Amino acid sequence: MRKGVAIALGNLIFVSGTGTIAYHFLEGWSWVDSFYFVGMHITTVGTAALEPTRDITKILAVFIDFAGIILGFYSLTIMAIFYFKNSDLGLWRMLSFGSSEKKKDQKTQ
Repeated sequence: MRKGVAIALGNLIFVSGTGTIAYHFLEGWSWVDSFYFVGMHITTVGTAALEPTRDITKILAVFIDFAGIILGFYSLTIMAIFYFKNSDLGLWRMLSFGSSEKKKDQKTQ
């Protein structure tokens, strides 16, 4: 579980850092503007305040959008697994298709 959270956080930091550095140097934006732009695109909010002017940075924006969507779904999956495993509702056992009950049935036969 912790490994999944670490992977998601590491990927988020990598994408944010790489995008911020790229926009700072390729577009000539300030560090804050670059980080703001990347943050808006990772969260898929988008912004019209800053627009890339070069083709390479427009393509980079598309990849940052895809990375944000993938990281968002991955993070939600990790949180859902954590919730179901730690809930008192027994949902994790239900979602694992009763593997423990199958083993019990096989032992009794």
